[in-house]
Amino acid sequence: MNQILYGVAGTGKTFQTKILAINCIENTNFDEFSSDNFQDDFAYIAQKYEYYTKENQIFFVTFHPNFSYQEFVEGITAQTSPTGEVHYTIKDGIFKIITQKAISKPKENFVLIIDEINRGNVAKIFGELITLIEPNKRLGKSDAHSVILPYSQESFGVPQNLHIIATMNTADRSIAPLDLALRRRFTFREILPNPSLLANKIIENIYLDKILQKINQRIVYFLGENYQIGHSYFLENCDNLEDLAEIFLRKIIPLLREYFFDDDQKVALILQNKSPNLSFFKKEIFNPKNLFFEKNNVFNDNFGGDFDDFFQEKIIYKPLSKQEIIKNPAVFEIY
Repeated sequence: MNQILYGVAGTGKTFQTKILAINCIENTNFDEFSSDNFQDDFAYIAQKYEYYTKENQIFFVTFHPNFSYQEFVEGITAQTSPTGEVHYTIKDGIFKIITQKAISKPKENFVLIIDEINRGNVAKIFGELITLIEPNKRLGKSDAHSVILPYSQESFGVPQNLHIIATMNTADRSIAPLDLALRRRFTFREILPNPSLLANKIIENIYLDKILQKINQRIVYFLGENYQIGHSYFLENCDNLEDLAEIFLRKIIPLLREYFFDDDQKVALILQNKSPNLSFFKKEIFNPKNLFFEKNNVFNDNFGGDFDDFFQEKIIYKPLSKQEIIKNPAVFEIY
């Protein structure tokens, strides 16, 4: 009834919520994908999800630091009339809207999907309603609870046919600091990287499942399991060498730079080819003697120190260009 899917970036958590939502509505158990028919399964789920969204049985919202109780449950909004008069009205939030729909149709199931739940201030967003989502506190249960909403003064309870499915990225914030009141009211399911979904993804003798496995093994060594990358990066729009180079340059490398605080030497090490002479990065050596002064004694006279003690050669790591990668696809063979 209340479930949080957690895991690293790119494991398809948001897509998994769509599968669970459809399962809740249809009382089915479609859960497993295979590399053989992934595209067909993906299209099937996407079609079903779009249908139930249009039927207002699935609602989707993303939490963020500025998201509030007023947007989630209800709040007061100002409206200006043609004559310039300001009127204040109560505006229902997404949680109140879907709850009312679920109450009005008790024989149908409804699903609220909350993406990135740990990015919002959960205690403030849910407010007093955090108790009402407990399974034994739902309407119709022996220990059912309801509250009076602060703005509309309406009695409010949560029905049994409303399911809440959320996601959280463990690389954004550890699961531990999540509000304890929320943790007690949700079950947690970890979504792990699944290289087997890439078993049939082979581009010019480059095995994408092996690439993912090796990258994650190296990341785990440096940072731990919460910073791995998921299989989703390679599932869509990854059909040729040009696509693969684009994914590494625009998605994988920027993500790794974020993980390693722009330490390109570490990023280069994560993506290092099995051959020491092949790499996604090229090294540039900066000689300070060519950058600042033609003669060392100019520095010594003006700054009161020894040039060689103050300046040292600096190595800069820069990613290869897209064309350089395409011309030398062997750089992908990091496994």
